[in-house]
Amino acid sequence: MRRGVPVLWLMGLAAVMVEPAPDAIALPLESSACAVLDQERNALESTGVLADLHLKVDEAKALAKDRLQRVQRYVDIAGLILFRCANGAKSGDAPATATATASDTPNPPQPAAPVEGKRKIAPVKRTR
Repeated sequence: MRRGVPVLWLMGLAAVMVEPAPDAIALPLESSACAVLDQERNALESTGVLADLHLKVDEAKALAKDRLQRVQRYVDIAGLILFRCANGAKSGDAPATATATASDTPNPPQPAAPVEGKRKIAPVKRTR
């Protein structure tokens, strides 16, 4: 047992001495690369990959290997376009909450009407 203590101590020392990795920064892609990715994404969408993407788990497990690979490629391309291209997602891809403003909503929520009459408030128990 005593023999294992120096090994653990050396491992701890080595872990402290290792310099932490710098933050990962992905540079934006050039517009030509983004255009190629956008074309590939559109081609995958025309093959019906979006229908495969929205399948339930049990149904997706039964898909052929090539269809699963197309779904994986589509997800990879969509991530690259969204996070590394200057134009980001297509206008139809953005979630409604990201683009909608208070003036865009047809029926903004109204504040609740005040309750008439007296309210009973429970007494606060004080402990000493």
